[in-house]
Amino acid sequence: MNTAKKEKPLIHPHIPYYFQLSNQIRSQIENGDLKDGEKLPKEVDLAKMYSISRVPVRQALGLLEKDGLIIRKRGKGTFVKIQDEDSTAVRLSGILAKIKNKNTTRKIISMNTRVVNKRISDYFDNTNNVSISVFKRALLQNEKPYCFTSHYIPSKISKQITRKQMKEKTMLEILDKDLGFNVGNVKQEFEARNASNEVAKILSLSVMAPVLFVKTFVTDKVGNPIEYSEIFYPGDSHRYSIELEYN
Repeated sequence: MNTAKKEKPLIHPHIPYYFQLSNQIRSQIENGDLKDGEKLPKEVDLAKMYSISRVPVRQALGLLEKDGLIIRKRGKGTFVKIQDEDSTAVRLSGILAKIKNKNTTRKIISMNTRVVNKRISDYFDNTNNVSISVFKRALLQNEKPYCFTSHYIPSKISKQITRKQMKEKTMLEILDKDLGFNVGNVKQEFEARNASNEVAKILSLSVMAPVLFVKTFVTDKVGNPIEYSEIFYPGDSHRYSIELEYN
């Protein structure tokens, strides 16, 4: 069933329609509104929904296909790609490294509690739709934006976190050392993306500039989820090494 819905009109005059459309469909996939294997509307139908030509629709779908979010099957249509949960595990060094530089500062952008989307809620097994705290902050090195992070934490945990801790420490340090939650497992997924309006503004980039996007899933020693975060790094100024474990 084609259940993709028009979230909002494409109204930003200085951002290409295909980029706005790809972001809206991406959001529906990541939020769980579009399920794995679900069929998307035809190009002509998407064009009518958003009052645009088929050219930017085709470009948007091409971008999503390149990012591994959808798959186009000849003669059948376009579908949300079924994500492989058993992909090879890697150890990523650099992203989780503690930054102990005297020229490093953390800027708090916002700290609030709200109902989050279904995808994040499901990660926390939030069947009662309990509010989750969302803490946003930017890391600066020598006063230059280094990364932008959104931390999602259950309210029963986040209420113990102070602004002072947010300005001085990594979230793993706060959870493990300060609050005693005994961090057990940290899983990361990373991909190339283009900067949205919010990300571009905080990282001092142009809209659509390349960024490295990292999703981090943190559980305690017994497997209870205690944090989910989304991190954006400028795509042209970072290098990371990957170590593969071969059994």
